[in-house]
Amino acid sequence: MPENAKLEKFEALLRGHIDALYRTALRSSRDPGLAEDLVQEASLRAYRSFVTGAEPENFRAWIFRILMNLCIDHARSDSARSAGDHAAHAVDDLPEPANGPAQTLENLRLGRDLGAAVASLPQDLQMVVELVLIDSMSYRDAAFCMNCPEGTIRSRLNRARSLLRQSLSEHAPESGLNRVVPFPRKGGAST
Repeated sequence: MPENAKLEKFEALLRGHIDALYRTALRSSRDPGLAEDLVQEASLRAYRSFVTGAEPENFRAWIFRILMNLCIDHARSDSARSAGDHAAHAVDDLPEPANGPAQTLENLRLGRDLGAAVASLPQDLQMVVELVLIDSMSYRDAAFCMNCPEGTIRSRLNRARSLLRQSLSEHAPESGLNRVVPFPRKGGAST
């Protein structure tokens, strides 16, 4: 296939995932400019591989794996990360409430507390939460992205849910978060 045709095909495949890639990079980096840079670098690396090699079976999992590796590399080199920044971005992801100011305030508290709880998780657990629960990736695709067995993804997700429940119940019992199961189990996510 000529390089121009490969470029068009690559762009068409990438277009459907660019927003999710950016959101993942933003959650990982907590910096909009850096998130854009990470997505651009992932896209360039993916394109170089795409034009010189065979087309990947699962483009979405493949491109996310490239991005996640870049995010991991960046996180290893950046030791000045704070949970407060992550919580601020988690609030941005909340849907607009329809129940007025009291519900808006409660949603902001929930977003802040949940963001802080996710940010307090070890990096491998944060990544599983982001891929499976936030980006709705299947266990199989998340395993491919993280270069580990599917059972490891399931185990990490179970551990993350347990730690989040514990953190939220200790962190904000006055807000009623201890009664909330932060992430319901997803039926059919194992495909």
